[in-house]
This record gives sequence, structure tokens and C-alpha cells, in this order.
Amino acid sequence: LAPRSVINGYTGTIGAYPGTTGDAIFRRLQIKQTDLTAANFPGALYFVEGVYVATDDAAGGAWLNNATYKRVTVDASFNLNLTGAAFTQIPAIRAWRDHGLGANTADPSVNIGQVTIPGEGTFWWASKVRNLGNGRWMYDYAVFNLNSDRSGGSFVVPVAPGVTVSNIGSNQPFYHSGEPVNYSDTWTATRTANTVTFATPQTFQQNANSSALRWGTMYNFWFEADVPPTAGAAVTLNTFKPGASVVPAIPAGAPSVPPCNPDLDGDGNVDQDDVNYLINVVGGGANPSGINPDFNNDGNADQDDVASLINRVAGGACP
Repeated sequence: LAPRSVINGYTGTIGAYPGTTGDAIFRRLQIKQTDLTAANFPGALYFVEGVYVATDDAAGGAWLNNATYKRVTVDASFNLNLTGAAFTQIPAIRAWRDHGLGANTADPSVNIGQVTIPGEGTFWWASKVRNLGNGRWMYDYAVFNLNSDRSGGSFVVPVAPGVTVSNIGSNQPFYHSGEPVNYSDTWTATRTANTVTFATPQTFQQNANSSALRWGTMYNFWFEADVPPTAGAAVTLNTFKPGASVVPAIPAGAPSVPPCNPDLDGDGNVDQDDVNYLINVVGGGANPSGINPDFNNDGNADQDDVASLINRVAGGACP
């Protein structure tokens, strides 16, 4: 039960660590009681997971089946009571789909899959989009690092200019029992012109012990938007530690572009400035908002798009 910080989840290498001791829960599973209180999460199901890393197992390339999860019930004293069968060689992130509508009842609206960094490690991802009504959709994502030592450094969801985003948040586990204190820092959430980006507060170069998405750990990300998702729209997971390999795109779904949104410069106003912006982009100028200049979707970026935009700004229909 060595600290996670001295173990390379991909190679299985276990480094030296101090033989410190603590109280009765030192290096044991620790969960906030508020997260286990039934009144806070009516109907919630709980699962525990074990991820086993061994040097000889990793050397043999047999590291993809090292996670197993099992359901637990929680009593009034916060005891975790194991129940049912163990789901061997399957990470607990799968429980979101496999038990999403109740114990052993799958939720088909949860998308799930895995991506592998060539020659380095594997992540699992899951996502679900819910229609909240009144023109609002909730986007939920989870990313689990099975064994990547490079770790996750940022999670980027493409969100077009003009999409209204709110209720942005994330959740990471807290670390304890002598792990580096910065491991528990909350990730930042930023709405840029074209994305919602979640990231560790410091880069690897700034602080090698920043709160990266390390092996055997799952992080959650969410936000609300005023548009429905585009099926298969890819999100991006960037690694924390530098390296040459690229993480494959994750087809987790993201907000679609509002139909012929005329606010091309992304300033929140629909006016002549948007027309001027498009004229400049069509003419080969800079495009800081990242809009597609083919406003009328005819396959060409030209003066016809400017004419369609002028009509739309004046209250006309979508082209």
C-alpha cells in the first residue's frame, strides 16, 4: 500500500518512500461523510474499486485488466457493506452506464469508451447529456486514468461562440496520508471563445506535484448549455507530463453550433460589427473567435456569406 505518488502506473516501478505512520485511517480508503449521506443523494448507488499495479505484471504488458469494482451499501454509521458480484477486470467508471438506471440496469444514454496513448497508458471516458427543459442541457463527463504515468493535464470541450454556458464545475478526490498536498488542488474551469477548458492549476513545468489526473483516479466535469449536443463531437484530453505521443480524440459529444448564429465576433451583440468581422475574415483577415466564415453553408467563403449575414442581422431567416 505504497503512496500513489511513488508508483509508475504504466511500468509498475515502485520508488522509495518514507515509512511514516498515522492514525487508524492512515493509508485507508477515506470518503467524506457528506458524500455518503443518503439525504444528500437520494437513490444513489455506491461502488468501490481496486486497481492493482505490480512490476512483473506491467513488464508483461498485462496492465489493462487490473481494475475491479463491486457495489456497496452504506449504513447509518457510514459502514460500507459489500453486496453482489465483483465486476472483475472492469473499472468502476463502467458502473455509470452498467447500473445507471438501478443496480444491474444499464443506462443506454451514457456513452463510454477508452483511449490509449501509444506506448504509454490508457484512459477511460464516459459522458451523458440530459435535457433539463426550458432550452437547457446538462453535459456531464468522467475521465478515469487506468495506468498512464503521463497523467491528464486538461480536458477541453469544444463550445461554439454564441453558446451560453453556466453551472461549470468539476470534482476531484482529495489526497491524504502523506501524498503531496497539491495533488488535491481543484482544477480551473475557463470559458474561452471556442471551448470550456478544465485544467490543473499549474503545469508540469510549474509544479510537478500539481493536481494532475493520475493513475487509478477518476475526475468529473460538467456544465450547462443552451444548445443540444452534436453526436460524436470530440473532446480533447491533454497530458500533464510532456511527451511526444498524442491522446486520440474522445467522441464524447459536445454542444452544437446554434443555427446561423449571427454574433460572429462573440461579443454578445448582433450588429454591424459582426458584418465587418465577416468581411475581414472572408478577405483573409484574422479570425480570433474561430467562426466558420461559410455562413450560408454553400461550401464557399465569399461575399454571398456577407449578404446572408446582413439579412440575418436585419432580422431575416437563416440561410
